[in-house]
Amino acid sequence: NKLDKPNRWESQQARWPNLFMCPNCWREDHSWDESDVFDHLHSLYWSGDPSYIKIQSNDIGSAVVGGASSRGIGLRWKISGIIFVVVAVLMWLSSSKNGRRDSGKRKK
Repeated sequence: NKLDKPNRWESQQARWPNLFMCPNCWREDHSWDESDVFDHLHSLYWSGDPSYIKIQSNDIGSAVVGGASSRGIGLRWKISGIIFVVVAVLMWLSSSKNGRRDSGKRKK
């Protein structure tokens, strides 16, 4: 079975948004009208205008995420980082001392 080549209507319907979803998105020559396509996409996927979203600068430091302030979370990460570095340095020092003992360069 050979598949027939799609006709003009089928070809246009395979494009998105199709003619039935957004008739204003298409020109007479079957090309997109970019501004109408943008308006269509905006109406489908954008629920609000970002200009209405405002964050007060004094609210940023006191934002609560998971029951802890954002400032507290930053302090926890800093302390965790310091502990990690200290443990890593201690492990490196421990392994370098063991390496010197097992190097075979002992005096007789």
